[in-house]
Amino acid sequence: MLLLCGTPVWAAEGAAGVAHSVVRLQTWFDPAAPWVLGLLLVLAGVSAHRARRAAPRWPRPRVGGWTLALAAVLGVSAAALTWVIAHGGHPLQLAWDQAAADWGAALRAQGWRESAQRLGNATDVLPMTALAVLVGVVLWARGAGALAWGWLLTTSINSLWIRVLKGAVARPRPGTAAEVLVSGFSFPSGHTSAAVLVFGLLCWLLCRGASPGAKWVAGLFTALVVATVGASRVVLGAHYLSDVVGGLLWAGALLACATVALRPVVAGYADPYRR
Repeated sequence: MLLLCGTPVWAAEGAAGVAHSVVRLQTWFDPAAPWVLGLLLVLAGVSAHRARRAAPRWPRPRVGGWTLALAAVLGVSAAALTWVIAHGGHPLQLAWDQAAADWGAALRAQGWRESAQRLGNATDVLPMTALAVLVGVVLWARGAGALAWGWLLTTSINSLWIRVLKGAVARPRPGTAAEVLVSGFSFPSGHTSAAVLVFGLLCWLLCRGASPGAKWVAGLFTALVVATVGASRVVLGAHYLSDVVGGLLWAGALLACATVALRPVVAGYADPYRR
């Protein structure tokens, strides 16, 4: 699932054949993506309901309430931006996109293209799929099967949702995107959304029970990684700035919902990475 619906660019040297195969698979799978997404959402809802019934004290209202409020704010903001993009854009948003595109072009002229390409390759569909599967296998091997199921469901839903949005909004790529191998439309950025969801959720899992200082350090590092990935998409010329913001907002809303839904599951494992 993640292989077919993950982030859209794979241009590593020596992997051209694999890259074109992945792009063809993504394109072939696109018509079925909404139906599979609906099925996964039903499975996620059933799983969350069962987890809640199994944990009577799930979650503490104050914590869950604030997190869901954040998810609502991010979701409404993402929906508003999506509506604006789908209707041709707003002058202020278009001006920001142009300014960011000029900034990216200036950095490419200074030799930053190769660095942006390498970062894009490192967070592309195949590496991110491998990371998601590896985390799921580790969780399952440590006896956290329910958590592994929740992890894989969440990452798959994120990939599918972004793919569906791309087709629904149908925003053309920037002209500079012709220089790299891309699949699908421009909005929202799949690389950015994958970085937010995968690294953000992994950070949340790893920091369960950690000290406040360690949580802050891990959170700042994760935010830095996400910001760098998002910036690299603009520098590479594969996305507009608003594509990156859209990916960040949509994945952030899903991440907030996932932490609330997975809290009762995590509560069953004091440390899912140790026996």
